[in-house]
Amino acid sequence: MFIVYVIMIQNILPQTILVRSGITNKALTKMRELRISEALEWEMGTLEEPLKHIVDLLPNGMEVFFLKPGKETARKNPNIHDMTPKVGESTNYNFQDLWERISAVAMRDFEDFKMLLVFIYRNTFFLDHTSVDGKIRYRPSGRVYESLMNLEERIGDILPFGLYGFLNYLDILGWNEDVKYHSENDRPTFTGKYDYKVGRINNMLSCIRVPYQTCSFVNQVIDNRDSRETTDFYRLYSIMQEFSRTRGICPATNMQLIEWLGQYIVDSKNKKQTRKNHYTRPFPDIDGR
Repeated sequence: MFIVYVIMIQNILPQTILVRSGITNKALTKMRELRISEALEWEMGTLEEPLKHIVDLLPNGMEVFFLKPGKETARKNPNIHDMTPKVGESTNYNFQDLWERISAVAMRDFEDFKMLLVFIYRNTFFLDHTSVDGKIRYRPSGRVYESLMNLEERIGDILPFGLYGFLNYLDILGWNEDVKYHSENDRPTFTGKYDYKVGRINNMLSCIRVPYQTCSFVNQVIDNRDSRETTDFYRLYSIMQEFSRTRGICPATNMQLIEWLGQYIVDSKNKKQTRKNHYTRPFPDIDGR
């Protein structure tokens, strides 16, 4: 039954080509720049009365928006471009809150959890975005949308705003991170103070690695509860070490993504891996490789 279930999932979810991210990925850089420029043009209110900027509406009518300015503008060393991402009139969620909810999916069904991570990966690199009136917006379509809606039925109750709303929230959270770290002199830049992956990419890839390694460790403890001496603590400590080294981020590497999600994410340079994944068609990489 499980094998049949996995095959059904793979037939629905198209394969995703691994993205090579960097300043040379002109399509990715352009989309990030367009988003930053859009946000920099919005008018700013005050911390007491921030201005609301709606960027999208969910199918259920819930608004996706920013409040400008955000709380980091009031720090001793202020981040002057910070905003508050919101979906509906919800409370604010930090990354720990998001990791906890993503991990809760794994505790129900690990295969659904892996599919969720693939959608987060695709979101990170704008694979399901399109131009709407000249503005970059999250718009999964075709088989990807069908797969998302099927997954929504199974895990939507676990996530804030449902699956589709949750992915929209991650999208604008990453958008805000890019605006914070890649704006200089009121213009977008990826050759300034911060590394190219700082912001959207590192934070969203952390939403893959942290839940995966943590849940993998928990599952291993459960499976080996009768032989606790075989517990592999490396899975947990490697995350802790990465956090201490990078000050709050723990992004998944390409090697880890292929290891963990190789049935869905394919390295186009690895012919052996491409051959063993039986999908009807690959999605093109956003930089045209």
